[in-house]
Amino acid sequence: MANKPITDLIHPPYPPPAGFDAAIVGVDHPTLGDVDSPEALDAFRKAVKAESKAVVVQARIGVVKSALKRAAELRPDEPSYPFALGAAWLRSPPDLQEAEQSFQRFLKLRPDDARAQMLLGYVLLKQKKHAEARGWLEKSVQSGAGTPEAFYYLGLIAQGQNEDARAVELFEKAVRLAPTFAHAHVALGATMGAFGGWSMPINYPGGSVAEHTAVRTAVGIFDVSHLGK
Repeated sequence: MANKPITDLIHPPYPPPAGFDAAIVGVDHPTLGDVDSPEALDAFRKAVKAESKAVVVQARIGVVKSALKRAAELRPDEPSYPFALGAAWLRSPPDLQEAEQSFQRFLKLRPDDARAQMLLGYVLLKQKKHAEARGWLEKSVQSGAGTPEAFYYLGLIAQGQNEDARAVELFEKAVRLAPTFAHAHVALGATMGAFGGWSMPINYPGGSVAEHTAVRTAVGIFDVSHLGK
C-alpha cells in the first residue's frame, strides 16, 4: 500500500458534531448581550443539547465562540459548554489548541464519552501528536462505540508509522461501518469515479483478478455492473 502523508487524508470529523450548529440558536437569544444572565445560560444549555439544522453564518461563529467560552467559565460544572466550544474551535478559522483544551475539559467531566474521545484524538492527530492521538482514539474504540472516523484516524496513524497491514485492517473496519466513507476507500487505494452524484470506488489495487480469485476460493457479493466485494 502506497504511503501518503497523514495530512493529505485528514478531513473534518463527519458527521459534524451535533450540538455546535444548535448553539447558533443561542446567538439569537434576547439576553445574549448579558451572557452572565441565567436566561442566557439556560438558552445556551438548551441550544447545545438540541438537534438543530440551523445554517451556520460564518460571520457569527466568532460570537458563538466568545459566548460559549464565557458560559463555560461561569458554569465549569456544565459539560455541554466545553463540548460545544471544542466543536466551535474546529470551525473556520480553526484553533486546534483551543479545541484540544475544550475537549480535555469536557472529558474531565465525562471521561467515558466516546465521541469526545474521538474528537480529541482527531485534534491531536491534526497537530501531529500521534502517540497521544492514538491513545484517545483507542479509548474511543474500546468503549464499544467505535465510529468509522475513529478507525480511519487510527488507520492514518498506523499508515504513517509504516504499519501497513494494521492500517488496511482499520480502514476496512471504517468502510464496513460506513460504506459511503470515501476517504477510507481512498486510503485503501481505491480508484474513485462519479456515479449518480456519488463518489464511487471503481477498483482496488488488486484488480479484477484478485476479486475473481476471492470469489472462486471463498464467496463474493456484487451489484450487477458495479464493484464486487
